[in-house]
Amino acid sequence: WLPASAYAFTLQQYHAIAQPRSPLFNLLRTSFLLLSDILGLMDVSLGYPRSQVMPDMRKLFRRQEKKPSSALPISAPLATSVPPISVPPTSVPTTSESLNRKKILSLGIKALHCPELCDVDIVFIHGLSGDREKTWTGPNQTEPWPKTILPDRLPTARILVFGYDAKWLKDSSSRNRVQEHASNLLASLGRHRDEDNTSSRPIIFVCHSLGGLVCMDALVLSEQQGGQHHLPKIHEQTIGIQFLGTPHQGSELAPWAKLVSRYLFPMRQTNSEITGVLRQDSEELARIQHSFHLRLQLRPQLGLPAISITYFFEELPTPHLGVVVPKESATRPGCSNIGIHANHSNMTKFEDANDDGFLKVSGELRRYIEVAKQASPNARLDVDEQATMHFTVPYSSNENFIGRIDILRQLESCFNLSNINRTWQPRIALYGLGGIGKTQIAIQFTYWLRHQFPDMAVYWVHASNADRFRQSFTSIAQECGIPGLDDPEIDVLPLVKAWLGKKDNGRWLMVIDNADDEALFTTHQQTSTSSSRSSGNLGGFIPDCANGNILITTRNKKAGSRLTKGKQLIEIGKMDVSDCVKLLHLQLDDSASTESVGRLSEQLEYIPLALVQAAAFIRENAVPIDYYLELLMERPVDLLGEEFEAVGRDEESLHAVATTWMISFQQIQQRNPLAGEFLSLMAFFDRQEIPRSFLLNYYERRNDGKDGVLEVTKAIGLLLSFCLIREEASQNITIHRLVQMTTRKWLSIQRHEDAYKGEALSTVLEMFPDRQSVENRFENRTTCTAYLAHAQVVRGLMSSIEGGEITRAGLLTKIGGYFREEGRSKEAEEAHKEAGTIYREILGEEDHNTLTSMGDLALIWWDLARFEEAEKLLIKVIELRKRVLGDEHPDTIISMGNLAQTIYGQGRLGEAEKLQTKVLDLYKRVRGEEHPNTLRGMGNLALTISNLGRLGEAEKLQTKVLDLCKRFRGEEHPETLIGMNNLAQTIRDLGRLGEAEKLQTKVLDLCKRFRGEEHSETLRAMGNLAQIISDLGRLGEAEKLQTKVLDLCKRVHGEEHPATLNSMNHLAHTWRKLGRPDEAIEMIMECMELQKRILGEHHPRTLSSIKTLRYWLSLPTAITNAKQEELA
Repeated sequence: WLPASAYAFTLQQYHAIAQPRSPLFNLLRTSFLLLSDILGLMDVSLGYPRSQVMPDMRKLFRRQEKKPSSALPISAPLATSVPPISVPPTSVPTTSESLNRKKILSLGIKALHCPELCDVDIVFIHGLSGDREKTWTGPNQTEPWPKTILPDRLPTARILVFGYDAKWLKDSSSRNRVQEHASNLLASLGRHRDEDNTSSRPIIFVCHSLGGLVCMDALVLSEQQGGQHHLPKIHEQTIGIQFLGTPHQGSELAPWAKLVSRYLFPMRQTNSEITGVLRQDSEELARIQHSFHLRLQLRPQLGLPAISITYFFEELPTPHLGVVVPKESATRPGCSNIGIHANHSNMTKFEDANDDGFLKVSGELRRYIEVAKQASPNARLDVDEQATMHFTVPYSSNENFIGRIDILRQLESCFNLSNINRTWQPRIALYGLGGIGKTQIAIQFTYWLRHQFPDMAVYWVHASNADRFRQSFTSIAQECGIPGLDDPEIDVLPLVKAWLGKKDNGRWLMVIDNADDEALFTTHQQTSTSSSRSSGNLGGFIPDCANGNILITTRNKKAGSRLTKGKQLIEIGKMDVSDCVKLLHLQLDDSASTESVGRLSEQLEYIPLALVQAAAFIRENAVPIDYYLELLMERPVDLLGEEFEAVGRDEESLHAVATTWMISFQQIQQRNPLAGEFLSLMAFFDRQEIPRSFLLNYYERRNDGKDGVLEVTKAIGLLLSFCLIREEASQNITIHRLVQMTTRKWLSIQRHEDAYKGEALSTVLEMFPDRQSVENRFENRTTCTAYLAHAQVVRGLMSSIEGGEITRAGLLTKIGGYFREEGRSKEAEEAHKEAGTIYREILGEEDHNTLTSMGDLALIWWDLARFEEAEKLLIKVIELRKRVLGDEHPDTIISMGNLAQTIYGQGRLGEAEKLQTKVLDLYKRVRGEEHPNTLRGMGNLALTISNLGRLGEAEKLQTKVLDLCKRFRGEEHPETLIGMNNLAQTIRDLGRLGEAEKLQTKVLDLCKRFRGEEHSETLRAMGNLAQIISDLGRLGEAEKLQTKVLDLCKRVHGEEHPATLNSMNHLAHTWRKLGRPDEAIEMIMECMELQKRILGEHHPRTLSSIKTLRYWLSLPTAITNAKQEELA
């Protein structure tokens, strides 16, 4: 249709072309020549004889290339500034003549062949942009093959063709939808058959492309409205359908029609209703498919014969377009699927009776007619009785069943029901989360099987408990009239097993539904109603014979594996997004927006039962979807606990999703109490990536440290079997969001919620490394990162637990320590403030935990450059520690060291040196010279000495610190990296730039590898290296690195952090060296103003910036004249 439409456009607009050989003329000429070749491959009705068009258009171009002449009047030229070309009347028709030549659409029924003796009507229906005769006419033929060669093969068939307005792009396009065309087909065909009294004659439809959808919808309408006297019951007489390239699942090329009409032909009218139904996500297409196949399944119940259906698919691509309707869209499982060696258009065009495609199509038609000759009321009754005699499925077919085509095809393939000579019994288990749709898939499969294999019996067995299992076997015995059932001494289980095992009793499928309890089928059972007759596990009474097929549905993968003997397990997962949207649109008003329906599907995790339950609530309470979504956010478990009616749900089972899962919880708790405890514990972690180590820690705490690897593995395995959790590639565990919420509700009902909240808190508190652990073993940073999400969830839940405040404060302290190590100072401040408040209110101000929390908070304020606040708080902490612990207690010394660092941060270097010296002496006396705290104090003192200008003394002390850190803490430890960083800067200040660059590069590489690129220490190392590079004269390289550091500091620390200000200062100096004084002075001025406000006017860094600015401004070439005027 694309080249055809472009060609039609060319034909109508040629008279508005500019002068010959102009770009517009040449473009159109080239386009026409290309399109004329492509058109030979397309089946299109252009309204102008192709034999006339080609020479006329070629003459036109040749003449216009030779000479222009005066213009004929035209209605709408493309370019009014250029004289239009003259067109001789004899060459190409004028606009009015062209309109008169347009072909009137061939609509309705037309008879091509009417034999005197006729026993069947064959109706041909064309597709999109087709014609009721030309669609079926070969390239070298003048008449359609159904008229010329088909009657010889089918002499007793009347041949009819139906036409409808399927043009999607033209001057006045029809707005009819598929349903309107279907209604027209019914009316036209019914009227034609009524006129000659043939309304009871069997019908076969042959449909191309879109025509197949029109036919399907017509049969649905016939069944729905056939009771009205003015509409014939066409569906009752239909005995066969051939679909040739019908897009049952849409076509990938459908969206192109919209683009073509919008951008190439904006002034032309289009029928978006027609092209829209061909989209793969079309709701109209889903409606047609669902309604049609549902009625196919119901025909046996209505006493109607099955409709023979053949699906033909194109084997060749269409030039420039590819395969228009792929095989997976043109065919359906379980039916006759045949390929035609042609493209989409040519698959309906046969030249002679030896054409392979014709032989395939006519052969299928002959088979249909043989069926029609034998179709009588008595024969139909026999088929119906045979199909319904042994069909014990207790549910009607679900007319709202959507999707799962891949699962149904897999079942068809695995059972291989066409193989009647097999010597084994196939057993397949569908397993998955409760409410995921296992039973619905089984129901759909049984009705499909009933339609495709009417000679096969279907038995349904309820397997939720032993009594229901026995009752289902009793129902089978009654249905089949098995001898011996009336004997009170006979046990029905072995009786039915023996009868079904006999090959003479035919082939059958047994569905064992809700086989969740593994023990029910593997251990000896005592039923409540007939304990004397129980002679072993129930699995032993499932017939194992070649004439039988077993389909199992279960929430428990282990049970499914046992019943199938470890073979053919199919996991049923969430529905596809598009199928969820279609399902909700079927359940709700069509006015519901796709966006709202999509959000609802996402919130309900694409679980079918949850979607149907939500739709029921929305319908019954007449609330909008958006309002339901608000309720779902506020009280999800309450909504999921609402009972409702649903097709295909056991009447003795509760229907609510939450209730369904709670039943699973109870079964798990009975089978393996530890698995139930794990599920309860996981309800209070983050639902994703729960470490197995958490569960192992819980087990060991509850069992006095006993090794529990085996028990934990078995418990997790049971939860995996019920599909309540899944195992990630990391071997961590993820629990479904809705399952987690329902578990919490279940625990609340049982009044166990607070107990498991406390267990979750204790687990995370014990497993989360504390600050000291992070400092000593930096590899635990990965562990902290992995555990953080769980710690945050537990932290949020713990406020409601009485007596858990101290434990919660301990977790907050660990979280805060981790945040500080990661440079996330604001988050660290929040955690330490919260912990300190808890400790102070419960334990008092002089308690060790309270004082530690106050000291931690002071360090955070130091990180945030809030030095005055930090100093005041540390002085208070030191006073309290001295009073409670004494002057030389390690905790008191730590606080004194922190105070010294705070004084250093404010630029009071002499005061800082004096206090640091005192602290170092105390560390040496109390802890020893090689203790980590001693080394830290020594490093801090060395840095202060360096900043005081005593570089030789500083280098000596820093070298000693670095050697001790490497020996006792390792080269990659954070304290070692800090010492290495400080030493590199001292070496730089001493002028040994090459040596400094080498050491600083090593520091930066180690920081990136072990702390990340955005850690504060990494940024410090990066900035220091840039300074060294600048000193070495590589100014371009230095500027690039300093710009990166400044951007990272702004993002990580904020624009007013001291580290950010240092980066601004360094970049300004590099710009000055690069000869960009205006930018340098502007940057240093901005830096100075921020330093005054944040650090104070007398801070050394502030004074340094002021001095630098004055010096730069004093230079004769400091700034340009323009910058001088701006500063003035």
